Amino acid sequence: MSSLNAVTLVGHLGRKPELRYTATQAAYALLSVATNETSFAKGQKPQERTEWHRIVTWGRTAAACVQHLGVGRQVLQLEAPPPEDAPAGAEDDIPF
Repeated sequence: MSSLNAVTLVGHLGRKPELRYTATQAAYALLSVATNETSFAKGQKPQERTEWHRIVTWGRTAAACVQHLGVGRQVLQLEAPPPEDAPAGAEDDIPF
């Protein structure tokens, strides 16, 4: 039986995406996305918590992100297995 591990994030960019290249010259962009959660405890003020996510995009998608997205922009990201245009083994070249 096969399975799929996917997450949908809706958040805001914390900084401008950076276009970088792997050792094999494959283009990728790093995005820093913030999501917020507010919890309401009885008799207390609402508590807001921010969680940061590092997203990687590849190829032409990476170039479009760098060109069109800026700090504070709301984004929707579906995290799933690497897309077909991601070079095999390229995840190993990304410095996290």
